[in-house]
Amino acid sequence: MTTAGGDFLARERTLSGLDRNIVTVLDWFVLEGGQHDETALGEENLDELGLRGVRYFVGEPTSDLSSGDVLEIAAMITEHSPLGPDALRALVAPAVDSLGLTDPRLFAEFPCGDAADMWICLRLTQQDLRDPDILDARLRALTVLADAATGALQ
Repeated sequence: MTTAGGDFLARERTLSGLDRNIVTVLDWFVLEGGQHDETALGEENLDELGLRGVRYFVGEPTSDLSSGDVLEIAAMITEHSPLGPDALRALVAPAVDSLGLTDPRLFAEFPCGDAADMWICLRLTQQDLRDPDILDARLRALTVLADAATGALQ
């Protein structure tokens, strides 16, 4: 008889490098109180989880892979908002600016076009993932920014 934890550990041994990186990030979120369906790990292109009412998606970076980024986490702040992209930027900018973030790999993204969607994105390198202190600091910065942006829209 195999326990659920044993099944997960056996499955983790067969995961690719990308999947191991995703598991590292998912573990951090779960320890912070996030919700993730571990039975769905790797079934989709992106793994989804929730933390404090924000939906996060973890997967391959959308940037040029030559940048050294190996993983991207994106927080969905709003989707199909009745506000236009310019209004969203105006509402969120003061909250984002007040945090004084200077990391170019942590940013707000407003997809092209008229869709009123807003994401907060964080790109991670392998070095970020190897050092628990760096990973913790970067993921905390992401969640603080996502919480601030969400709060600014309420």
